[in-house]
Amino acid sequence: MTWRKLLVIVAVAVLSAGGSADVFHDLDASRSEYTLNTTIQLESDNPINQWSLTWSVPKGSEVVYVRDSAGPSDHDRVGNNLEITTSSGPARRTETVRVVSRLDAKADDIHAGLWERKISLPGLRGENTSGHVETENLISWKTGYGFRSARSDSGFSFRGTGPVTVSFKAGEGNTTRHFQFFGRRAESAEDAFGVAAGTTGLRPRFDRFPVAVLPGAKYNRTVNDWSQGEYVNGRIRIRQGLEQDFVPVLAHEVVHGLNDRRLVWDQTRSTYLDEGTSSYIENLLREASYRKSGTTPPGRLFGTERRYDPEESDRTYLEIPARGKADRLWSYYQNNRSFMKTWNTQNPDTRRFGYAYSELMVRKHVADGGSLKDIYQDLDPGREVIEPVKKWEILSQRMDMKPCDYDTRERFNQCLERIRDHDYSFSRATPSPSNTSLAVERVKMPEPPETETPTAPDRSNRTQDSSNAASALGDLLDGLFRWL
Repeated sequence: MTWRKLLVIVAVAVLSAGGSADVFHDLDASRSEYTLNTTIQLESDNPINQWSLTWSVPKGSEVVYVRDSAGPSDHDRVGNNLEITTSSGPARRTETVRVVSRLDAKADDIHAGLWERKISLPGLRGENTSGHVETENLISWKTGYGFRSARSDSGFSFRGTGPVTVSFKAGEGNTTRHFQFFGRRAESAEDAFGVAAGTTGLRPRFDRFPVAVLPGAKYNRTVNDWSQGEYVNGRIRIRQGLEQDFVPVLAHEVVHGLNDRRLVWDQTRSTYLDEGTSSYIENLLREASYRKSGTTPPGRLFGTERRYDPEESDRTYLEIPARGKADRLWSYYQNNRSFMKTWNTQNPDTRRFGYAYSELMVRKHVADGGSLKDIYQDLDPGREVIEPVKKWEILSQRMDMKPCDYDTRERFNQCLERIRDHDYSFSRATPSPSNTSLAVERVKMPEPPETETPTAPDRSNRTQDSSNAASALGDLLDGLFRWL
């Protein structure tokens, strides 16, 4: 009887009948290189004299050595695959093979000392894969669906089944309780985390989010020219110079980061739930800041333009456009459109409508007596979901996926008005002084001004930098708690 395994990064072969395996990866990474030490423990129900397997190594890497329980193993390299034959000897039911490879390649730079690596690690489908990644100044990381991970002294450990892709970010930035900033530090940024975590009830897998604050030109070049922030795989990039928008936008990206852990099963590329919850938190903060301090308000959701006149004496005012056009939403329903089932932010023709629709779903759920926390509760189908229709069905059991879809325009308008006029509130999580847990307190939204022309700070303060604006929002939230 012979025993053979075939493995590549993407396609893996099943074990031969009666066989099993455990794979352990020990990855030691720096900004300039990394070494991967993999141990493959093979087991067969029947004794075997010599074992053969095909194993993959990182592209461009140097194979340092391949050994089995008796010493060096014969191996031939074909591309990124090693054809390994163990030493011949007495028939045995178990064998251990070690493959060590090294890659001299610089990590990807993000900004101002923040860097990242993304590495695909082999494994056998249905068989245990575990490992440890060690790197200096680790901040955040991400593993694939079905893998659990935890922080260790100078890295993180993971465990699951089959192959896995790990990504991690490292560097030394300006540190707060839940962030490390690269490029610029913003005061009162903790309020972004506090409101995001408190209102969703979610927690990240790591202690801090790395945040790269990029100058406009670099942000346009490396992210896009239409957004203000981006979250991807454990790190946030945000546009410099957002002033009063900085903390609401940061909170939006933090919600993406929290969703990244809870929605890891979602492989559909549709983003309406992710964007809906993030926009909901962002615009709650914008509205609270407007009501308390007279900063620029958010537009009305599928409503009319909003007049904003912070200084009546200059005889000018701003008209804040609505977030989404009600006529277009009505047309979407009347014509039985369904592109929201697959919607994401990449199509500019549906981008603004999709953001508004996504937030409307969340707001209606809350206005109907629900909360973000009950949307997330037990939200895991137990497998990866790649079909957009299946995802839509799963979420339809929790919330109204076609908010305000009525036969008459009158009922449609009344529904939108009820959602806009609902008395929303949010929660803020703050570190407990006695331990590392977070205490959550509910915050009631301030009363709206009698008119749409509230008293605002002096015009000279309207061009304050982002740190001052963030500080102002922090004072606002502290004031809300004292008021509560």
